[in-house]
Amino acid sequence: MASQNTIKVAGDGNITIQDVAAGSITINTYNPDDITKKLKELNDTQLSSLLQLVDQQNEQLSGLFIRLLKETASKKHKTRLPKELTLTLPKTHPDDIIGRENDLDELHTLLQTQKRVVVVNGLGGIGKTTLAQAYLHKYYDDYHHIAWITQGSDNLAAEFLNTAGLLENLGIDTAQAEPDAIMAEIFRKLKGVPDTPNLLTIDNAEASVK
Repeated sequence: MASQNTIKVAGDGNITIQDVAAGSITINTYNPDDITKKLKELNDTQLSSLLQLVDQQNEQLSGLFIRLLKETASKKHKTRLPKELTLTLPKTHPDDIIGRENDLDELHTLLQTQKRVVVVNGLGGIGKTTLAQAYLHKYYDDYHHIAWITQGSDNLAAEFLNTAGLLENLGIDTAQAEPDAIMAEIFRKLKGVPDTPNLLTIDNAEASVK
């Protein structure tokens, strides 16, 4: 059992988890609606603690609670997002470029001070893509999830849809779905990622995208 969690099992079917960081939560193990609702609110550590309690075969736990707990854990495991949301994450080691240390530091500062979008602009060939690749290499470990989209046309939506790995990693089913609906689902999934910070890079982005 995780050291920061204290679990108490009462005779009335209630389980109380006292988490130092997240406060307390009580689950009625005989109430399906309460079980389902409360299990969705648990973090990974709390869920792990309850699974360990089940492994100890506590006789005070109802079969219904045990089944729903294991189903919740299974679903969370299946839907856990990989760090690299796209198959291609081009990186350039900062030591391979000269004179961009200050730019990398400034970019990192901007992104880490609540800036949701940072635009790196300039004439073609000045090294914008290389700078982004060097940033990705240097600060890779600072982000929970990373995606890289390369815009090769004026249809940005198509670039998202065609980026290898993105739809699969986000768990998006494209069967019989219209492109606009798929794009909306991509953004819904990206906005719903619980872990932060995350990094989305759109390389060669144009202001005139459709």
